[in-house]
Amino acid sequence: MTPYHQDACFGKIEVGEIWGIGRKLASKLTAMDVLTVLDLKRSSPVFMRNSYSVNMEKIVRELNGVSCIDLEEVAPPKKEIVCSRSFGIKVTDLVSL
Repeated sequence: MTPYHQDACFGKIEVGEIWGIGRKLASKLTAMDVLTVLDLKRSSPVFMRNSYSVNMEKIVRELNGVSCIDLEEVAPPKKEIVCSRSFGIKVTDLVSL
């Protein structure tokens, strides 16, 4: 995709549609006249970092073609302990279990 076509697409997408930008952040950006993805792309990464967070800076840099956010190819296995209460009565011996 050429930069011209990319900018044309970015100009049609609302800033709140970007992964990582929630409703509250989208409303703050809208108050700053950052309405579309193109507006966010053209904003200063340093300003966004100082105003919001390092993740916001990374989003702006990613929109400009700089790879900053690594993707996990395989998600690590989750370590969980589950406490399930699925019996109607208290089970106290192995035979009942």
